[in-house]
Amino acid sequence: MAETKVIQEELEKLIKLQDERNSVHIDWIKTILTISTSITTIIISFKTGKTENNVQLISYIATISLSGIGILSGLLHLFGYVVLHNQSLLIQNDNILSLLRDKKTEMISKINPPKYHQISEKICIISLIISFVSLLVYGISIEF
Repeated sequence: MAETKVIQEELEKLIKLQDERNSVHIDWIKTILTISTSITTIIISFKTGKTENNVQLISYIATISLSGIGILSGLLHLFGYVVLHNQSLLIQNDNILSLLRDKKTEMISKINPPKYHQISEKICIISLIISFVSLLVYGISIEF
């Protein structure tokens, strides 16, 4: 079995890598949400008059609807990180209390993200991609 010091160092590296990965992922999601919100706002504010054909109408409605779904599910996904951090805090708090009472603790605890965390990420990405495609269709249909 490996020495405790070596295991501790490897655990610290793992924690650092996980924190960096989460930080990069959160920044990416925030950037995507900011861009999507801006594009949706611009599309809505510059819309003038009625649409000329069904392709324009359907692609416009799809763009706005899917953007809204993508933005909301992205926000829900980001909220999942708040829940994960709260769970980590509670587990760490319990470990400290157990140590103060001279009880053994499990120093490695697995925290499972809520189901909606992974589902909302997929919905966010898929919705925003389809929204972007329908925006392209809308833009092209204006020219025809």
